[in-house]
Amino acid sequence: MTPVLLTGAALGLATGFLLGELFGSPKELARAIRPRKAAGRRTPFELTTELQAALARALGPDAQTLELAPVSKTTIELHGWVTSRRTRAKALRTAREVLGSDIRLVDCLLVWGEDDAPTGEFPIAGERETA
Repeated sequence: MTPVLLTGAALGLATGFLLGELFGSPKELARAIRPRKAAGRRTPFELTTELQAALARALGPDAQTLELAPVSKTTIELHGWVTSRRTRAKALRTAREVLGSDIRLVDCLLVWGEDDAPTGEFPIAGERETA
């Protein structure tokens, strides 16, 4: 068991020295390993994370019911229910500010009380029920 541990430690130490000589410092090594992306371009994950945080700041509890669906690198869909048209407009305005003009935003937001679909289990108030 001891020869295996010594061999592993020696190989790890040698690899560390070799990588240190090749890349100079841990920061340069991390930069070399990190995947490269186009300058100024954010990944869909980065966009949705940033947008979710901005919506939470702007809408408060209403933001918990919203879902973001990255459709492609340049398109994000905003799904969910909000309590009023004003809240819907605020969510869309916030999303536009965060995403900028190069990312397409697809509005799939619905307003409670206006966009409800009647179901047999939960009819909309004011609609006649059929027997």
